[in-house]
Amino acid sequence: MKQNIKRPEIAMIILAAVVFAAGRIAFYLSGEVIWVTSVSKAVMTMIIMIIAISVFSRKRTRFNAFILAAIAVYCAADIMINISFPVGMGLFALGHIVFLVGSLIENHKIKPLQIILFAVVAVIIVAGFIILRKMIPAQLFLPALIYAILLITAWASVFNKGLLLRIGYSIFVISDMMLALNAVLKGNIIVAVTELAIYYVALVLFSFSMLREK
Repeated sequence: MKQNIKRPEIAMIILAAVVFAAGRIAFYLSGEVIWVTSVSKAVMTMIIMIIAISVFSRKRTRFNAFILAAIAVYCAADIMINISFPVGMGLFALGHIVFLVGSLIENHKIKPLQIILFAVVAVIIVAGFIILRKMIPAQLFLPALIYAILLITAWASVFNKGLLLRIGYSIFVISDMMLALNAVLKGNIIVAVTELAIYYVALVLFSFSMLREK
């Protein structure tokens, strides 16, 4: 069945991007006062959790329970990453695992496209890590590589779970790639604002994908 993104969904997606982008810009304009980012993150986290819980209450399925749990973990990770980077990244990895487990439980038949996607992107990521290994601290190389493989495994696993989930997880992957790029560019404001804004778009898409679950 063909799926289209509906107007209320588009409105909430735009709201997520605009609200957080505004908060992020205010963070830079205020001289990088950390509480501005913390407040904007808290507001966005509450908005997203309200959306996710309200959508789940309308359509309770086993896979939707996994999606809701993953969203909650991602929101916790987003808050914790400013307090402790290793804990935040560990929670993001846990969110990917929740998504992956839920997707594999519900995917009774994995499509060849999913295997091809995983294989191609995995090779690209591993090659990239090898090429850039001198730019990555030695103690972070293996954890970062494991995280990247886990991320694209979860991404490939949702490709037969509907349009919104495909788009959402693809955006999530792009957001993580931009986060890595921003580390290399050392705090480029355009990359930082865009990366975090589209991250929240991904979570909103995850939430609305629950309405499409059969």
